[in-house]
Amino acid sequence: MILKSFQLIDKKMPEINIKNLDNKRIEFTLPCETALLKLITAHVDLLHSCGGKGRCTTCKLKVWSGSENISEETHSEQNFKRLGALKADERLACQCVPLGSLEVSVPKSSQMPHLSYNF
Repeated sequence: MILKSFQLIDKKMPEINIKNLDNKRIEFTLPCETALLKLITAHVDLLHSCGGKGRCTTCKLKVWSGSENISEETHSEQNFKRLGALKADERLACQCVPLGSLEVSVPKSSQMPHLSYNF
């Protein structure tokens, strides 16, 4: 994935809030990492069967708010949407770069068996 030069959208410290993991909040400063890398760095387990290469849909995130704070959809995400494997409000954590605060949840199909999700 080729990343363009990004600027943070929020003036305050942006964060990823994971609603169905007890509203776990991950703050970040650099907008050059994918959401998957930010979550892994923060010790949040998320499925990523293809190793974060955009070849599967196991790292899906449902975006509740802040979709305007995410990089544009990649070719992989557009293909998965055309095939019906990604819904309009879903993104692949390995493909999207958070540029500002987001509120997301992990869909049932991507939930890890050893974690307790609220829904």
